[in-house]
Amino acid sequence: MGDDPHRAATWRQGGQGVVRIGHLHVDLLSLVWNRLDISSRIAWRQQLAGKDVQSNAQFVELDYGVPVAPWLVLRPAVQYVACPGAYASRPDSWVFTLQAQSTL
Repeated sequence: MGDDPHRAATWRQGGQGVVRIGHLHVDLLSLVWNRLDISSRIAWRQQLAGKDVQSNAQFVELDYGVPVAPWLVLRPAVQYVACPGAYASRPDSWVFTLQAQSTL
């Protein structure tokens, strides 16, 4: 789950998620939470240098995958990101994406 906080930029990352398969096993709904903690050594160095100090970042993502053709799946998603880049000084953000997957 983690690395040595004295050597790695991040020392802990974890997440949880659930997936719901649709009625005909063709669509998927998923919800994921993830957290990333920055190494205390990195934060200490940033503080000594007078820089903005990183701590942790978290996000929650909800996405839905639906086949629109036998060869094409569209997956719209929305994410809520708390402390983007692990900087508490940055405002929380909403991210909207659309992924297209094709099978040849």
